[in-house]
Amino acid sequence: MKNGQKEITVAIVAAVILLTAVWVFFDHIREKQKNEDIHLQNLIACKPDAVWVVNRPQALSTCIQAQADLFTPFTSSVPDVYLSLWQQFAFPSVLSFHPQGVLFYAQMGKGELEEIEKKIITPLFHSFQPTFQKKDAINLVFYPDTAHRFFGYYYHQGVWVASYSHKLLEETAKKQQNNIDTVGFGLDSVFTTLDRNVPLNVLFATHGSEWQQEAKGDSSSWHLTTPWWVTDVFSNEGNICFHGRLPLSFTTDSASLSLADTINARFSARFPALQFTTQIDGETDDIFYTTCCPL
Repeated sequence: MKNGQKEITVAIVAAVILLTAVWVFFDHIREKQKNEDIHLQNLIACKPDAVWVVNRPQALSTCIQAQADLFTPFTSSVPDVYLSLWQQFAFPSVLSFHPQGVLFYAQMGKGELEEIEKKIITPLFHSFQPTFQKKDAINLVFYPDTAHRFFGYYYHQGVWVASYSHKLLEETAKKQQNNIDTVGFGLDSVFTTLDRNVPLNVLFATHGSEWQQEAKGDSSSWHLTTPWWVTDVFSNEGNICFHGRLPLSFTTDSASLSLADTINARFSARFPALQFTTQIDGETDDIFYTTCCPL
């Protein structure tokens, strides 16, 4: 009897130790991911028009390949080298879109960098030898491309940053070298609210009247209270869906009706060949929307 009780006690203690170890492990992973996100977030160049947070690149790549026409408004502004990265590598990344070009940010080890250079960069830019530039302690690499463009990148402190814009790349290298970790322009708080389980989070900078309505006659008045329109992109039951939260200020509850029309209009402007259906849910200070269309 005593031997049986001893075995039970040992089993319970072993189970507790195992569960504790598992909890510590996953807590460490979550904390590491959080720190990595903050690090990449802090490197984002000044005043982007949009930001992509690619959580599951291979899942996103599969959707893009299956429905190329649907994703053209997104991918038309993304260089082919980044699309190739999503197809072959599983590490998350962040893209920021600027008038001067697109920046690509990712955390990786030196082994992954060597794989990228071997599988992606060398095959794409094999016709020319790279040139090198030193920016303080950071080494920048530039490959000539077509149309008198240069694809550049650098690797520093476990972060790989790439762009066709020489200016953006230099500014980001300087920002990282000087440990400038203040994001500003409202992104710091937005990043903490993102759903990292979906393949892609898209952040659009809002501009004045794009997300507001003044009261006229019987119509309601409302406006967006954040500088960013955030939407999660995913596929569901044969549909591509966009889901997000809109922190809004309303004058009347009926404003949600006109808001649904506004959301449809915003998506239709980016995908003119598609038909969208939007559902609105939530209180007047915090509206959640889901917009879907068939794949």
